[in-house]
Amino acid sequence: MRETGSSHPGKLMLLSTLPAPDGRCRLGVVVGRKYDNDAVERNRAKRLLRESFRLISSSLPPLWIVLVARRNLHGRKALRVQTELIQLLRNAGHLTS
Repeated sequence: MRETGSSHPGKLMLLSTLPAPDGRCRLGVVVGRKYDNDAVERNRAKRLLRESFRLISSSLPPLWIVLVARRNLHGRKALRVQTELIQLLRNAGHLTS
């Protein structure tokens, strides 16, 4: 993904995309221990990222997407996370509306 995909940094997450060779939209989520030592907080971040993706996945073309959580994501509300994800996808040219 790093060689052929594109990467788009945001304040809350890093978005990496690659056109899907299998024609399906897929998501990978990375939340490392640098984010927080507490597993509960890391799992909350994963849930926020997955839910944000789920809500907009029907309007996406076939892509492989990897989201890497940044420390600024800690304590944010779901609406803020979804808004940034939409903005990053628009900047990457994958969402038109």
